[in-house]
Amino acid sequence: MKNIVFWFSGSGNSKFVASQIAERVAAVDSDTTLLYIADLLKSGQTRFDLEAGGSVGFVFPTYFWGVPQIVKDFVSKIELNGISDGGVVYQVLTCGGSTGMADMSFSRLLSRRGYKVSYTYSVSMPDNYCILLDLMTPKEQILPLLEKAQEKLDKVIPAIIDQCVTKKSPSGGELMIDRGACPRLKSALLYPLYKYGRDTAPFHADKNCIGCGKCEKVCPMGIISMSEGKPRWEKGKCTQCLACLHHCPVESVQYGNKTKGRLRYVIEKYLYLRYGITKRTIQGRLWPIK
Repeated sequence: MKNIVFWFSGSGNSKFVASQIAERVAAVDSDTTLLYIADLLKSGQTRFDLEAGGSVGFVFPTYFWGVPQIVKDFVSKIELNGISDGGVVYQVLTCGGSTGMADMSFSRLLSRRGYKVSYTYSVSMPDNYCILLDLMTPKEQILPLLEKAQEKLDKVIPAIIDQCVTKKSPSGGELMIDRGACPRLKSALLYPLYKYGRDTAPFHADKNCIGCGKCEKVCPMGIISMSEGKPRWEKGKCTQCLACLHHCPVESVQYGNKTKGRLRYVIEKYLYLRYGITKRTIQGRLWPIK
């Protein structure tokens, strides 16, 4: 492998970003692979052999101005053989406004495995958090925000190619990230609350559930199972991506009594409205934007 883009996403924001990065990097170097972190963890694949001068990117959302548990689990086991031979590691964080110090948290996690993050980028996307607090981006603002995200991507991706792939402009340690105001304070105070949001006890399907099993299929942690036509959540392993809640076709999945009537967000819906793009996969890449 020469260039790898690892990604994790619940409602599709980071998937959208990662797929575009992989597609455009592949246009420069065809030896480019897009890999879903949840599938890698389930299969136990955490060792990767890279060719000299390769690049490795990690694309993931920020949760409570920190790193999702599933990403932490993956990084704690990863082996990037050959990355020290002229290779470059970068990270791209998606966020609902700002990242806090999530990038530094991820860099520390990776350094424990002996690897250094050389470049950091962020892209603001529609916020999909709606359980403990309703921080959802208003519906009428989603398409304009996706347009701005595309504009940012059109700056970030050429920088990734120049700095990490072709290395035409390999100046070190550069940041294209929005940490927001008081980032250290936000991460220090709010990220510890993440563990409470990961509690699965409040998850349930209301009377509108049609037993389709979509929630089970989209759960990256594999902790949802169908029993008598209803989903059941295993305790203690949720990464709080809210894929089960947002992907439910009848909005039956709820978190306690907090989410009833709140907006659901899956990026595919808005990509179709804006670009006429339906979900598809081409050579391992998803939703190419023309």
